[in-house]
Amino acid sequence: MRRRSMGVLAVLAVVILVGTACAKSSTSTTGSPTGGSPSPSPLSVLTAGTLTVLNAAVDPPNNVLTALSFLPAAPRTDASGNPLTCTGAVAPVSVTALPDGTRAYVAGLFVGTCQNAAITLTCVSTSTNQPSGVNICPQVTVINASDNGIRSSVALSPIPVAPAIPVSSFCDLARFRLSTASAGDSSRVYVASCDAGSVAIIRTSDDTALQNPLPAPVSAANPPGPGLPPPPQNPVFVIAGP
Repeated sequence: MRRRSMGVLAVLAVVILVGTACAKSSTSTTGSPTGGSPSPSPLSVLTAGTLTVLNAAVDPPNNVLTALSFLPAAPRTDASGNPLTCTGAVAPVSVTALPDGTRAYVAGLFVGTCQNAAITLTCVSTSTNQPSGVNICPQVTVINASDNGIRSSVALSPIPVAPAIPVSSFCDLARFRLSTASAGDSSRVYVASCDAGSVAIIRTSDDTALQNPLPAPVSAANPPGPGLPPPPQNPVFVIAGP
């Protein structure tokens, strides 16, 4: 597990695979808000679906908040813009904090169903041995650093799963199925999705997912055929520059 520390707000995401000895991790750090002074450093830990906030200004860190054991499903709509009612749970995967120290963005997978009178969207957490018509449904939960409360939830586009894959898919085995990073000016959050093969962009002024995600860059692998480009790099681990 890797960790960097650059400022007063450090965020550490750890997703433990229940029943195994393996863990997936992703880290992000931030500095103090513009014009602010150093303050106690909250350390947010994602483990087994629970968000725990620790005060890292003391040694050992003490428990500040463990109330966010449930992350709400992000609002979703059908193709006509009609709202869906969602029932299920969110499994957190990765987290990043804004450099201005105001918010943390938790990327996760919604597992459950969203439906209205017209459609039913079924969301799963794995691509292995699935029936037709199911999807991987990423979302982002926005946490206020001031009170560790949930500010909003942002739904990202669902990704259809190919049916009846008998073995674990590449993304099922990826160490970072979702990865997150914040822009240096805190204006954007980037969420790379192995299943989508692209990087979603969230505008932080209103926590809106922009319509045109960044495609994954091409890899160094051989093209699949004459006149075709090399396959894209996937999964993509995003790291924002200053």
